[in-house]
Formats: sequence, C-alpha cells, structure tokens
Amino acid sequence: MNKPFVSILSLVLLAVAIAAQSVAPIVYSSAPIKLPDVTIEMKTPGFWISQHPSPDSLILSPEEIIAANKRIKEKQKSVIDILQLPRAVDGNEIGSIYSDLIRSHVQKTLYTTEGKMPGSSYWQRMRTAMQMGSLPAKIQVQYGILVRFSDQRVFPTEEPFFNTAGDVEFDQLQNSGYDLGTVHALYTYSADGKWVYARSGASSGWFRTSDIAICTFEELNSYLSNKSMIVVSAAKADIWLDRDQRVFGGFARMGSRFPLFIPPTPYKPGSGSLPPKDGYHQIKIPLRTKSGTAQFVDAYISKTNTSIGFLPYTPRNVLIQAFKFLGSNYGWGDMNGDWDCSSLLKGLFSVFGFDFPRNGGEQENGGSELYKFSIEDEPETRKKLIIDKAIAGISLLRLDGHIMLYIGRVGHEPYVLHTTWGYRVPVDQKEDMVMVINNAVVSDLDLGAGTKKKSLIERLTKVIVVK
Repeated sequence: MNKPFVSILSLVLLAVAIAAQSVAPIVYSSAPIKLPDVTIEMKTPGFWISQHPSPDSLILSPEEIIAANKRIKEKQKSVIDILQLPRAVDGNEIGSIYSDLIRSHVQKTLYTTEGKMPGSSYWQRMRTAMQMGSLPAKIQVQYGILVRFSDQRVFPTEEPFFNTAGDVEFDQLQNSGYDLGTVHALYTYSADGKWVYARSGASSGWFRTSDIAICTFEELNSYLSNKSMIVVSAAKADIWLDRDQRVFGGFARMGSRFPLFIPPTPYKPGSGSLPPKDGYHQIKIPLRTKSGTAQFVDAYISKTNTSIGFLPYTPRNVLIQAFKFLGSNYGWGDMNGDWDCSSLLKGLFSVFGFDFPRNGGEQENGGSELYKFSIEDEPETRKKLIIDKAIAGISLLRLDGHIMLYIGRVGHEPYVLHTTWGYRVPVDQKEDMVMVINNAVVSDLDLGAGTKKKSLIERLTKVIVVK
C-alpha cells in the first residue's frame, strides 16, 4: 500500500468479511502526521547526534565486524555464504522442506482475497506446482543473480493469503524481497517453469524465473570477489544503463553491493567504455539474456547515493543512515520494494558490513543482549532500564512481531526509529481504533497505551546492542 490510509478495496473486503463472520469491525483511521510527543527537530539525525556522548567513536573495526559476522552465522543458520553451500543436495531434503511448508500452512487459518479459506484442492495444486513426488534423488545446484528487485514467495504463486479475511495488506505468502544483484543458489523449478526455489544469504523461497539470470559458480565467484566495491547508502538509488542517465536500469536499496569498475586513467578514446560522468560511479550489473543466462554490463550510479566500501561503524553514521529511511513506505515482507521493521534494520547495518539476519526474531540474536524484560517490569522501570543500558544508534528494542532502533532519549522518555503499519488507540473500554502510519517514523514507546494490545513499552522483551 502506497498511501498512509486504508484503501477503499480493503475497507470493502473487510466489510464483506465482517458480515460473513459476524465479528466486531476493526476501525481504521489515518494517523496524524505529527505523532504524539515528537517535535520537528526530533525528525532529523542532528538532533540525536548532538545528544550522543561520543557520536564519532568507532564501535567496531572492519576486522571486528568480520568476526561478528562469523558469530552471527554460527548462531543463525539462516545466514550463510552462498559460495560455501554444497554443490549438490539430497532431493528428499528439499522435498521435506516443501512438505513442512504445506503442512504448517494447512494448519493455519488463512483467507483468500475474496475472504474464502483454501481447500484441499488448492494444496494439491501447490504440491503439483512444486513437483513433489518427482524430485530427483540428487539435485545439482545452479547459481543465479537477480536482475531486478524481486519478491520471495513461500509458494510458487502470486496468489495472496491473509490471516484475517479482508486484511489485504499482509500477504502471508510474502516471505521477503531482494534487490538487483543479489546472488542465489537455485534448487528446483515449478512444473510450469515460471518459478524457481532459491536460497539467498538470509532466507529461502520461490522467485519468478524471469527475475533471475543463470551464471556459473566461477562467474559468481568472480563477480563477488571484485576488489573494488560500492555500497548503496541511500534508501533507494537509481541505476542507469547509459552514462547520460537516460536509460533506467532499475533501483537498489540501502546495503546493496556492486563491483566498481574503474576505467583506465587517463582515458584514451577508443580504449573501451566511456568513463562515467562526474558524480557517478561505473559499476557492473547483471542482465538476463533470452536464454536465461547472465550478462554483466556497465551501469552507472550516483556517488551521492553510495560509498566506496563500507562506512565506518560509528553512532553518527548509523543515525545519519537510519534517518534516510524516514517517511519511506512500510512494506510487509518488502512488498512493493519497501521495508518492514526487520528489513530496514538489515539494510541499515549492511552499509557497515554486517551480514544481518532477515527476521526480527533472529536479529535479536545477531547482537548481544543487554537486558531481558520481565512481565513484572512497569513502564517507567522499563524506560529507565533502556536509558541506563541501551546505546543510542546501535541498540535494538525487540518485542513480539516488531523490532526498532533506539536513537536516544528526551528527559526520561526513550525514542526509536522504526517502520510500522500503525498503532492502536482506545475508542472505549471494549474497542480500539487502528491508526495507520504505513511509514518509517520517529516515535516514543507509549504508542498503543491504554489499548487491549498494550503500548510498545509494555510489550518490549529485550534490549540488544549490535557489537
């Protein structure tokens, strides 16, 4: 959803579902542009940097981040190096993954866009699409690279499912989204060949075959081992296929990495590609040929949207980068090329060289635990614990289903930057209203106070530091 209010379609479908299920309606409203207790100054990184006791201190060196990544991969098996995966896998192992996915979703209460629950015929169709029962005993791994931003789906279909009939903004079959240039190990194709089951460095799922270009292990290794690399430091950066920036080649989100091509110096006419215009880097990106293989071509990206290599890991840099997301649309599972709470943090910390897990539940194990809240902890006690223990700019606050970046305090109130769909306010003693934000925002932790779901501060489970 690209607007900060519920679509007419959503409301119509919700009303139909409510009538069918005879349940009390959920009331939605657009959240105010100015959130409670957030001043205009608080929406700038400088406000928080000026309050930090040591904003330019180096939290971890590049070598220490490499060591941190090793620990992350040891703790979270979902984070891997594609080139270190086995070149062949047991077909039964892949078949078991597919069986587990179907089994877990059959047990859930799910609804189609029309408010209907899928029947046994649907799940049989998915088994057929995934070629279950006819997978080879040994699967030879292929390698591929995305040629555009692509959705990663739980099953090989674009059909959505929702936890609540009419709640069409949260597709439960949307697993994640990955950017142009992301590399994958490819395992099996759907029966119609339109989807491929693939493993990225952080999660597995089904991609549209047309979004992936096939390359050899050697080509992939060469692409990834380029000594010069640029990292996207903007929330989103345009990529051009010509040096005059007229032919659009796609976009890449924060944390994406590309090999940097440095033309001969001084440039000699007739010696090859023209050098980039001032203010642009020349990089290499993949295109998909008619045969489906990868062709790596020159492309151009603004220097203001990138850094050469990773940025130094300091609180100042983290806060500057984090505030580049401010106002960006919320995207459940990266829908529409946007971010949810955990993908925002993954992109943010990628700029500094971290190989962060994809999901919030794993990200809380990607750092060091500073404090684990008890259900007996009162809101004011929780706020004091955050202020005493969390480090602004490099600490995460975790609650069930959500994760946020701690950016500092004003008086006795801790503040966070996070992307969120919305929060609740009490209507009366029985009902709440959902205030739709649908953006990355700065807020305090009292959002949701007095509702059945409770406030952010009351629901917090952990304070984590990324170091």
